[in-house]
Amino acid sequence: MLRQANERLVLSVIRKNPGVSRIDVSRLTGLSPSSVTYVVGRLLKANLLVEKRTDGYLQVGRKPTGLSVRGDARLVIAVEIAATESVVAVADLDGTILRRHSVAWRPNPRLLLGRIHRVIRSLVADYREGAVLGIGVAIPGSVDSATGIVQAAENVGWVDIHAGELLAGDLKTPIYCENNAKLSALAERWFTGSGQSVGDHFVFITLHGGLGAGVVIHGHLLHAGSPAAAEFGHVTLHLDGGRPCPCGNVGCWEQYAADFALVRSYHEHARSAGQTQEAVSAAHVVCLARQGNTAALRAVHDIAKELGSGLVNLIWALNPDTIVLGDYAAEGWDLIREPMMNVVQSRVAPYALAHLRIYPSTHGGDAALLGAVALVLDRFFHRYDHTEGLRRSVSRASA
Repeated sequence: MLRQANERLVLSVIRKNPGVSRIDVSRLTGLSPSSVTYVVGRLLKANLLVEKRTDGYLQVGRKPTGLSVRGDARLVIAVEIAATESVVAVADLDGTILRRHSVAWRPNPRLLLGRIHRVIRSLVADYREGAVLGIGVAIPGSVDSATGIVQAAENVGWVDIHAGELLAGDLKTPIYCENNAKLSALAERWFTGSGQSVGDHFVFITLHGGLGAGVVIHGHLLHAGSPAAAEFGHVTLHLDGGRPCPCGNVGCWEQYAADFALVRSYHEHARSAGQTQEAVSAAHVVCLARQGNTAALRAVHDIAKELGSGLVNLIWALNPDTIVLGDYAAEGWDLIREPMMNVVQSRVAPYALAHLRIYPSTHGGDAALLGAVALVLDRFFHRYDHTEGLRRSVSRASA
C-alpha cells in the first residue's frame, strides 16, 4: 500500500513537471534519492515513464535525465450523457481524445444506458487487459458520485436512475460517475484549457441542456451534504410571472440563460420581426448573430443580460477568484461579454469585483467529456485505491 502511494506521488509530480530530474523529484516529494530511484525504476519497467538526456548541460560528467509520463501508456474511456446525443470516447493520459463514438438519445434511460454500455464493452475489449484505467461518466443533474445514482435530472426526465450500475454491468474496469458541471470544472483545472491557471477558488458554468455550476474551493470540487448542492441553475431569477421549470419552481436562472433559452429568444424575436425561423442550436444563433441577423443579435444580447443577472447572485454568494463560462457563452464570447459584464458591474460593488476574473473556456463542447477523463486520471495519479470505482452495493434489479 505504501509502495503504491509512493508511486502515485512520484507519478503526479512528474506529470506536473515534465522533464524533471530524479533529484528534483526527491526534493518535490520529500522522498529519499534512493527511494525515488527505486520507484522510478518500477515505473520505467511498467512503461509509465520515459526518460531523456537533458540537453545543454554544461557541467562535466554524466548528463542528468529528464522524466516524463508516457501519454500512451494507459487509456481512459470517457462518457458524456446529454439529451441530444451522448458521446463515448477513448483518451490517453494527456487528455488527447483518440476515438469518439456518438449514441443517439433515447428517452428510456434503460435503453439509452444499455446502448452506451455496449459501446463501452466493445472499446474495453479492443485493448489489452489493464490498458484502460477506468471509465469516467459525466451526467446532467444531481448525481451521487459514490453509487452512480442520478437522484434527479429534470431536463431529461430522470429520477432515481441507477446509471452507474446500468453502465457498468459486469465490466471489471472501474467506473466513476459525476455531475457534468462539476466535471467541466475539473477539466478546466486539470488541463488548464483557458491557457491560464484558474486558481483554487473558481466556478465553471455549463449552459448545454440546462445551467450547471461546478464549484471548486481550496482546489477541491464542492461536495456538500447532498448532490443537489450548488445547483445555481435553479436559483430564482424571476419570481412574478417567471417561466415554469421542470424542477417545479418558476423563474429559475437556467430558464433564462441556458442554451435552449437562447434558441427560444431567437425564435421569439424572429417571429416578431416576421423573419423566417430556422430550427437552430445555440451555436447556430451565435453564428447568425455574427452574420448580422437582427433577431439573433437581439437574442444574444437579451440572454447575455440574463446570464449576467445570475452571475450577480453567484458572485455575492461565493466571491470566487475566477468564473469560467462554457458552451455558447465561450463560442460567442465577443458578442456576450459586454452586455453580460454591464449587468455584473452595475449590480456588484467594485470591491467584490477587484480580483475577479471572468473568461471563456477553450474546451468548448468537450468540457464535460474531458472532465470525465480527468475524473479517472485524478484517481489514478492521486489515489492508490483508484481501482475501486463506484459502490455496487445496490442491486441492479432495483435500478
